Amino acid sequence: MGGKVCEHPEEWRPERFLDKNNDNVDLYKMMAFGGGNRLYAGALQTMPISCMSTDLYKSLSLNTMMGWKEKLIRKYLRLKNFIPGGIGYSFKTQ
Repeated sequence: MGGKVCEHPEEWRPERFLDKNNDNVDLYKMMAFGGGNRLYAGALQTMPISCMSTDLYKSLSLNTMMGWKEKLIRKYLRLKNFIPGGIGYSFKTQ
């Protein structure tokens, strides 16, 4: 680069990607800081972990105690942006 695109390209200065008021971030310019195929490995595990915890929650049997007077309300967990077939885990219930 040698300063053709920005001054001192070898320095860590992510604020150079902000607009003049330092308010808005151009997401395309920030892609190198954690997006695309450079995404850190921890983010790749969020989908299998959320799917496994959802399956675990679904396999539980929730009941009220004897003599408990409050009504048991069923709640459902839904996955956001679920991609079928893109999960590499197995969970067996008995």
